[in-house]
Amino acid sequence: MPCHLLFFSCCWLEGLVRNKSTHTAGVVLTPKPLINYVPVQKGNVGVYLTNGQ
Repeated sequence: MPCHLLFFSCCWLEGLVRNKSTHTAGVVLTPKPLINYVPVQKGNVGVYLTNGQ
């Protein structure tokens, strides 16, 4: 595959949704607000999500 074709293919893929699902992988318990420890984003129906990659 020519390099320019690979580059343009990667640019097209960048920003696409990798995964549409949300699943429970664990529970985080903290003595202070969660935002003091990990990044948090607001999910559907007011549920807050973390992402521990």
